[in-house]
Amino acid sequence: MNRKTLYIIGGVLGLIIFGISLFVLAKPKGIQTTGRTTLTMWGVIDSSRDLKGLLRAYRDTFGVTVNYQQFNENEYELKLLDALAAGKGPDIYAIKNTWLPRYLDKLVPVSVEQFTLRDLENEFIDVVKTDLVSEQKIYGLPFYVDTLALVYNKVIFNNNGIASPPTNWDDLALISQRLTQKEGIFGDIKLSGAALGRADNIANFRDIVSLLMMQGGEEMSNPQNKEASFNRVGGSDALEFYISFAKPGNSNQSWTVNMPNSLEAFARGQAAMVLAYSTDLLFIKTQAPQLNFAVAPLPQPKGATVKINYASYWPFVVSDQSNNLTQAWNFILTTARSGDPLFNYLLDNQRPPAVREFIIRFQPGPILGIYAEQGLTARSWYQKNEVAVKRVFANMVNSVLEGDLEVKSAIRQANNEVRGILKE
Repeated sequence: MNRKTLYIIGGVLGLIIFGISLFVLAKPKGIQTTGRTTLTMWGVIDSSRDLKGLLRAYRDTFGVTVNYQQFNENEYELKLLDALAAGKGPDIYAIKNTWLPRYLDKLVPVSVEQFTLRDLENEFIDVVKTDLVSEQKIYGLPFYVDTLALVYNKVIFNNNGIASPPTNWDDLALISQRLTQKEGIFGDIKLSGAALGRADNIANFRDIVSLLMMQGGEEMSNPQNKEASFNRVGGSDALEFYISFAKPGNSNQSWTVNMPNSLEAFARGQAAMVLAYSTDLLFIKTQAPQLNFAVAPLPQPKGATVKINYASYWPFVVSDQSNNLTQAWNFILTTARSGDPLFNYLLDNQRPPAVREFIIRFQPGPILGIYAEQGLTARSWYQKNEVAVKRVFANMVNSVLEGDLEVKSAIRQANNEVRGILKE
């Protein structure tokens, strides 16, 4: 082999090596190419069909298959904890955004080489950092962030000469009074102006009460010292306002124990307004495909200068039992941060974005735009055990409605009980 041939071969090999180095360096931050890998992933809200595009895009790009399984929310956590206890949990799983502190010992945070706090702050809306960061470590990322919004029946509004939805709670109460229709000597509710007031047949009642308290200035809880604090500033006024919609004799009364679930009542045309997440809209559309309804921003206190909305979502985390920790985090980082697959997932499934860059693209939408923009001012609070907290809040609401306790006594008792839950 002559020298000229050797030079040619060396040059070709050099170009090949240079090309490979460019490919590796061009990989997005945190992405590492590995051999054939299969990851397991559990969730609640999304079906396999919902995630099909995201999972396919990741497999096609990185050669990693993600086997996803959806669970019913009512049984999910029990099955998850059983699987983790048996050492057979998934690599990646969803937790509620309020659960992080009690799952910390079961999770692996992302490495700073893959994703930093600055990245998180620049790319995601603020509530994600509040919910998913502990001791400067990032433990999860969501594909979307949902919020409560006002959903109203346009036909009922139009027929009663109401041109636009309320923007504050005072106006909501006045419109509800105008729209509520009662019949019979006992004043049975024929049409509810606003589905609010009770714990047993109001969807998302705990979140609604929490929201009203937070808008009134309450912090709700402090996960660092495990203290509950929703009876110090505006908690009592918030509870008083909420139950007024179900209190007989109150001018706001628009709801009774005999009404169906609030979302079902709205779908039937028995309620003019309801507070709902974007994920609740599928139920309404399925129950009443022809219903003419619209979505408006969540009402705020009259005169408020700072908007407060309420977030609920299921971020994905990485189990400390996973044998593929780096690749599991690679999947979350790649899938949750940006790109056409994520945008198409949000659009196809009508999910509000968690990443900032997509909010402006969704804002013009009449429905999803409302939810997307509200994410910027969304908050939540650490509850540790949502089932137990929901029970405490239900007892708080019921004890006042049934006349067993005054509002201040009921909220004081509930605050003490939640404090006990946080300290368990």
